[in-house]
This record gives sequence, structure tokens and C-alpha cells, in this order.
Amino acid sequence: MGVGATRSYSAVKWGVVREIVAAWVLTIPAAVIVAGLCCLVGRAVFGGGV
Repeated sequence: MGVGATRSYSAVKWGVVREIVAAWVLTIPAAVIVAGLCCLVGRAVFGGGV
């Protein structure tokens, strides 16, 4: 994306940019949910010290 932007606005493949942004929008909240679940399981297994 950066190289295309240095050449011209039309050189950027905006479909790929949309896919990357969509992946980030889905991945970051999913990681937060998984981390929260791991924290809850850790507290249940090891007590409140986690």
C-alpha cells in the first residue's frame, strides 16, 4: 500500500486495503475476547492470583 501511494493514488489496490482493514477490525476484538476468557479460566483454576 505504501509503495503504491508513493506512485499515485490509483496505484493502490483499494480492495486489498479494505480486506486488511476488515481483518484488523475483526481480529482485535476477537483477541480481546479470547484473552478475557483465558483470564477467567485462569482465575477459576488458580484462584484470584492471576
